[in-house]
Amino acid sequence: MKKLIAIFALIASQLGNAQATAVVSDVAYEAKRISFTISGDLLGYAEPAGDYATNYLSILYTGNLFAATSSETNFYNGAITGGAGPEPSQGSTGGFGLGYDFTWMILFQMTPESVFSGTPFSVSWYSPVLNPAGTGEIQFLWGNPSATTTTMIQSFSVANGVVGAPVTAVPEAETYALLLAGLSFIGFASRRRRG
Repeated sequence: MKKLIAIFALIASQLGNAQATAVVSDVAYEAKRISFTISGDLLGYAEPAGDYATNYLSILYTGNLFAATSSETNFYNGAITGGAGPEPSQGSTGGFGLGYDFTWMILFQMTPESVFSGTPFSVSWYSPVLNPAGTGEIQFLWGNPSATTTTMIQSFSVANGVVGAPVTAVPEAETYALLLAGLSFIGFASRRRRG
């Protein structure tokens, strides 16, 4: 029985290692600011690749979250990585008031080894940009939101201006396969021991 427990623990540890450690929390927004905390790193995530691929940490808003009539320059407060951290991008928040149901901002260049600070961070604007009673989704991405080669870090639903719990990610097929193989092995070992 001890061997079975050890095997199960090994399988569980491998499943945990297959997942990246970046965690976004404390997400909140108001008309002129969005704030959040991100900790961990990007090890374990697939690096952005293909056309328009960048290594930017980005935020994508989908839904009726925005209400401004023009693009806005992003202003940053806090450290997103340990130490001095990377320089923020010089881009503006795009898509506001232009008839789209989404908008985005690109924050920083990241590498898999970049370690997030785990301290509060915010992006703000001069004008009211976000709809304080909006409904939609806020996604934290690694890559360029306008490309099809981004990697989802975490996603949050928004209902009537209230940011909900993180949207549960669907495990990849490889995760299910590894779990099934491990459980099959445990069943086989248990049956063999009885016989």
